[in-house]
Amino acid sequence: MLSFSATSPSLTSPLNPYFHRIAQNECAQAHANSALVQAFEWKEVAPIYIQDIYSEEVIPCITRALQETNIFVSYQAAIPQSPDDNQIVQELHKLTTLTTRVFIVHMSPILGSPLFAIAKEIGMMSEGYVWILNFEMTNQLASLNSSVTDTMQGVLGLGAYFPKTKEFQDFQVRWKLKFQQENPSVIGPELIVHRLWANDAVTALAMAVEKAGIEEYGFHKRSKDSSDTIDFETLGFSLSGPKLAESLSRIRFQGLSGDFSLVDQEVNSSIFQLVNVFVDGKKCSGILDTRNWTGRETQFNREGRKHRHILTSRTNLGPIIWPGYSSTAPGGWDLLANGKKLRIVVPSKTIFRGFVNVDYDPSTNRIEVSGYGIDVFKAVMEAMPYHAPYEFILVPRDHGNFSSGYYDHLTKEVKLGGQLHASSAFLIGFLLRLTWQ
Repeated sequence: MLSFSATSPSLTSPLNPYFHRIAQNECAQAHANSALVQAFEWKEVAPIYIQDIYSEEVIPCITRALQETNIFVSYQAAIPQSPDDNQIVQELHKLTTLTTRVFIVHMSPILGSPLFAIAKEIGMMSEGYVWILNFEMTNQLASLNSSVTDTMQGVLGLGAYFPKTKEFQDFQVRWKLKFQQENPSVIGPELIVHRLWANDAVTALAMAVEKAGIEEYGFHKRSKDSSDTIDFETLGFSLSGPKLAESLSRIRFQGLSGDFSLVDQEVNSSIFQLVNVFVDGKKCSGILDTRNWTGRETQFNREGRKHRHILTSRTNLGPIIWPGYSSTAPGGWDLLANGKKLRIVVPSKTIFRGFVNVDYDPSTNRIEVSGYGIDVFKAVMEAMPYHAPYEFILVPRDHGNFSSGYYDHLTKEVKLGGQLHASSAFLIGFLLRLTWQ
C-alpha cells in the first residue's frame, strides 16, 4: 500500500511492513514550526487544535520540539470535533487573556475556516497577532473559497515544498488540459501537492516492480472456516510482497514533488515552504530545510552567549504581510492582556543601601528605589525583547524578614531584599515569566 493522503504518525510501524507513506508525516512539521518561531525570536506559543486521535499524536510532537528550544507553550486550546460557534468563541476569548499572541493552528480546512471567520470578527486578526497553519490547511489553501482566505489575511503556513522544474510545468499543463476536457464548464483548480504525491507514488511502484523483476504474482491462500461469512485473511497474501517491498525501499528518483526516497517506509520530508496568505492569494516567503536540525545548543559566539541552530532567519525570508496589513513582524507578546503589572517587592528599610535603597516622599506619595541591584534589574528589563510593565511596592521589614502577611500575599513575586547578592539580580530576567501570574 502506497498512501499519498494518510498523515497520521502511528501508521508507520514495523507492524505494518507493507504500508508506505508518500504524504508527509504530520510530526515532520514539528521542527519546522520550532525553527520558524525561533527565527522571529518569539518566546511563547499556544497551539489550537481539534480534539481527535490525530491531534493527540501530533500536538505532543510540536510541543516537544518547541520546548527543546526553550519556547514556552503556555496553553493548548482544544476545540471539540464538531464545534458550534459559541464553543469556538469561548476558546478564542481564553486566548486573548494570554500574554502570547503567537498561535499554531492544527486542524482541517473545513474546521479551520469558521475559526478564522470568528477570530476576525472578535478582533484577533489585527496587528500584533501571529497565526501559523499546519500542513493540512497550508497544502489545501488553493482549494479554499476566496471568502475564506479573505478572513486569513497575514496568516503564515508551513506546507510541502516542490521544485518548479520543467517536468512539473509540463505535467501541470497536461493535467489542466485533461481536466478541462473532462469538465468543460468548470474552471480547473490548481495542481495541489496531493496530486503530485499520487503521481510519484505510481511512478515509484512501477519502477520497483521493474527492478524486482516480478513476472508472476502468486497468492498464498489460507484455510477458511466454513462458519466465517467475511474473512479478509482468506484473500491470501502475495508471495512477491517481501521482494517488492525491498525493491521499493531502494527507489531513488527526481519526482514531481521533489527528490523521492523512502526512509522507514515513508517519504523523506525535510524541506518545507513558508507560505504567506495575503490579499491577492498566497506567496512563498521562504524555504525551511530541516536536514541538519538538532534543536540543541551548538556553540558559543564571540560574545560568549549560547545560541541555537536556527534553520532560517528573518533576513533570509521574503517580505511578509502580517495581520492588520502590517509589514512589521509582531513581537508576539501583549503583557498588558491581563491588565497586571509585574510587582517588585522592596523592603522599607535596608541594611546595605549600596544594593537596594528606598527613599519615600510622603508629600508626593512616591517611592524612589535605587542601588546596584535595582540598576541591574532595570538594565535587564531594557534588554528584554518585549515590554514588561512593572512597579516597585514598599513592604515593611520585621527583624530582617518580610512580615508574614505581605509574604503570604506575594509568594509568587520577585523579592529584592537589602542583602541581595549582586549575581542574584541577573536571575530576574528568567524569573519574569515564572512570576507573571
